[in-house]
Amino acid sequence: MKLHDFLWSLTTDRMREGAKALGERKLPTRKSDLVALLKERLLINPGKWVEREPRAEQLAMAEIAHGGAVSADVFHAKHGMDFPKVADRWNNRPVDTVFGRIVFYDDTGNPGWDLAEELKEALAAVLPEPKAFALPGHDSPEELEGWPPPPPDAWSPQGMPRVVKATVCECAPAAPVELAGVLTLAAKGKLKLAKNGLATAASERAVQPLLVGGDFSLEDDTFESRYYGDPGPPGPVRAAAWPALLAAAKWAKASAAGALTLTTAGKPLLAGFDAMAYKEGVEKAMYSEAFDELARINQIRGQSGRGKRALTNPALRRSSIFEGLAEMPAGRWFSFEEVFRFLWANGFAFETSRDPGTLFICEAEYGRLYTGGADRKLSRLYLSAVLFETLGTLGMVDVAFTPPHEARYEFDQELGVEEPAYLSRYDGLLGVRINPLGAYCLGIADTLELAPPKTSGKFRVLPTLEIALTGGRCKPFDELRLERACVPESDHVWRLDEQTVLRSIENGQPIDEIEEGIAALSEDALPPTVASFFRDIRDRISAVVGREEAELIRLRDAKTAALLASRPDLRKICEPAGETCLAVPKKNLRAFVSRLKQHGYVLPQA
Repeated sequence: MKLHDFLWSLTTDRMREGAKALGERKLPTRKSDLVALLKERLLINPGKWVEREPRAEQLAMAEIAHGGAVSADVFHAKHGMDFPKVADRWNNRPVDTVFGRIVFYDDTGNPGWDLAEELKEALAAVLPEPKAFALPGHDSPEELEGWPPPPPDAWSPQGMPRVVKATVCECAPAAPVELAGVLTLAAKGKLKLAKNGLATAASERAVQPLLVGGDFSLEDDTFESRYYGDPGPPGPVRAAAWPALLAAAKWAKASAAGALTLTTAGKPLLAGFDAMAYKEGVEKAMYSEAFDELARINQIRGQSGRGKRALTNPALRRSSIFEGLAEMPAGRWFSFEEVFRFLWANGFAFETSRDPGTLFICEAEYGRLYTGGADRKLSRLYLSAVLFETLGTLGMVDVAFTPPHEARYEFDQELGVEEPAYLSRYDGLLGVRINPLGAYCLGIADTLELAPPKTSGKFRVLPTLEIALTGGRCKPFDELRLERACVPESDHVWRLDEQTVLRSIENGQPIDEIEEGIAALSEDALPPTVASFFRDIRDRISAVVGREEAELIRLRDAKTAALLASRPDLRKICEPAGETCLAVPKKNLRAFVSRLKQHGYVLPQA
């Protein structure tokens, strides 16, 4: 907008107050003269009046002058202060600053607070360009804001103050192992998605035993609920995320009924972890519209009704987070608040709902999200879900968290309902750290060195082809290695089985990967009998070099079959199959029929 047009849109009283704020005492009475006076005072030597403005107003003018329209949320995230007070067009909201009278809200293009074009050019010459927002991060999770968690204002059922413990989980080592497990479940037809693209309850239960170290621990046995609309146990995180991520990453596809089956991209990962293939799948998942993490926040209701039409594309939201994290340093801990500020301050902000009032908490009548900043708070909830569930499950970030009960509540005391004990299972997220797997998937690092997980128990591989658990406990990733090659004989003993190995090979797992998995269970070298077991299987399967479809042509007698098989023009395109049959590959069938007719024979109709 031109400065002349903006000034003419103001009331005379507002222009008079603006002129007085600029130091003018004798003011003209005609509006056209007031417009001319304000233009002159604003554009000629702007540094004179800018230096009298408060610090927040100077920062806001610098942001607009060098970068265009500014969102109040982005300004708050970048500078840690509220956007300066602004007068409205009708002077119902008086302010004391010049900036408050000359800024206007532009809801076209990139919505935000803006200044007239000539004024931006003048201010850019006297105000330095603001520095890019950056955070140093922390060396350890104990340095995060809110660590250790303060004891909340609640008591345990035993009458003692609650003790809230923080948990730190390094997620990268578990992700490849869990991926192999859920891919195996998909190959067996044991995973299914609901219509919203999320895992069914049965699928969550099937995935739960495969999780390395179990799911994220969000239960709080010492919490005594005293809230209306108690949400109950937080429920699963990684167990719920994996089936949806398989489909979003194109490692599996869902049938019309929702059952997952492996794709050509997923089958190689079943055989062994491949960093490049994993990165490609992660990128597809980040830009996928197949599911929406906001649906996992059950306390935000109305998402399947009126609110669904106002929700933005989840792929745009998730990709903004993905691309923003790629600008953050890896290996440093950042609190949830710091991640949110970094994304918003550096141009990676996103909108979750175009009309938050269509959503509600607890009750539709009193719990509508009409409060100020509702979309920003929805976006914070969505960000916590993506960081904790999606990226944590994929092993890209390490997480520090507490149980969600009374941890963080975005809409605290703003609605006409009594809030539940927690709004989402992700409320307890304290902070995250981009680990080596995340750095590789985000493009921060060019290579990945990921140590394979160690076995949880002590195993002995015996010359009798038996594998015995001699100490510790057999964890899911140990069981996966054993299932590919063995049959159980007891709770602690497994026996190598040729048919089990052959079935695994049929499912796309290379014999080398299977043998290496068995070798990894024991610190000692494989006994000669076990090495011979795998060598014999390898020799036999190498004897079968290919397969193709063929038609079996049955003849009257062995003499006719031998005669035709000996013909020079036919023996190149068919093979004898028993005494009275010829096998003709389907690709040669047309040529075979034509040449057969030349010898006086006709192939009967099927």
